[in-house]
Amino acid sequence: MNFRNIFQRDARDIVAVSHKEDGIYMVGLRSYRDGSIALIWIDSLKEAGEDFHDRLIGRLMLQQQKDSEVIFCIDDDRVITTEREMPGVTLKEIGQAIGLEMEYSGENCKWAYRYQDDVVTLKKISLDDYKLLVDDYRDELFIAGVMAMDYHEEIAGSFSQGPLEMDWGGISQGQITEVVRELIFTACDYIRERGYCFERVPNSFFNWHWLRVGILFFLVNLCVSLIIGGTAFWEGQELNEKIHGYKQQMALLENVNDIKRETESRAEAIRGKANILNSLRNKGMDLSGYAIMVYLSNGSGEGVILSEAKVDKDKQLILKGRADNMGMLVKYINKLGKGLSIEKTQQGEQGDVEFICKGQL
Repeated sequence: MNFRNIFQRDARDIVAVSHKEDGIYMVGLRSYRDGSIALIWIDSLKEAGEDFHDRLIGRLMLQQQKDSEVIFCIDDDRVITTEREMPGVTLKEIGQAIGLEMEYSGENCKWAYRYQDDVVTLKKISLDDYKLLVDDYRDELFIAGVMAMDYHEEIAGSFSQGPLEMDWGGISQGQITEVVRELIFTACDYIRERGYCFERVPNSFFNWHWLRVGILFFLVNLCVSLIIGGTAFWEGQELNEKIHGYKQQMALLENVNDIKRETESRAEAIRGKANILNSLRNKGMDLSGYAIMVYLSNGSGEGVILSEAKVDKDKQLILKGRADNMGMLVKYINKLGKGLSIEKTQQGEQGDVEFICKGQL
């Protein structure tokens, strides 16, 4: 099964409409993917009364399928036809030349052309006639194309024998008048993208199941989005794991820093006590100095560090150090007793309290 066939339509329905002097003629054709064309129905409406416009719209809506392509075919007696020889030029050059000519001519008209056998045939219709025949129906109908009728007596005989691979269905040849033949031939030109075309929607617009194509694009976009989303999710998970690992490492570093600060604080306290002990020994207090040191250590608490201890000749004890706050200092003095009193305090550089205390041994 060809994958492309899923999205291409098997057939297109075309409704061709032509205004004639005695009324409106309509034919319904079906164009298949293999290039064959079948006649589905024919109809006509006599032009009479002010409600003719509404009756035509109603008849078309009754006959056509919901996705039919409606084309208007303009009779040859409503257009002006001119021919000129232009040998040795390309089709693109012909189009550019006619486009420039019509732009600078100032004619208020629609035009279409065909280039064949070095002859350019140009057909023009005034905008007033174009509005009457086509534009007045745009609000009610989706008009896929506007063609000029192109049917000649020299091909009439061969046309009835089916040179266009026409399937006439259940419609008898007696029902197919010359007017209907002209209309069918022009509609076939529209299907084959040839003939005199005033305007048209490209065949590719009708050849595809756009709903299916849209669903395919939606599914493709959904799959791509899921792949991208899944990839982003896993990358996000990996990134979160890395961030979690970094946070754990930071927490360990914080713990190490805390331990380092605590160790440094204890080392400072030990150095302070050693300095105090050396100071007492230098004064010749020996064991009694050591006893005083033990006494001071037993009374020390958290938040208080002694930096100096002196005993003068009158056995007056002088303590210097720092405390985290006044509350810690008072608690420390109360533990020591011995009539110690706070002689001086001042705010330290790190926000702590530097103090001097005195008491009698």
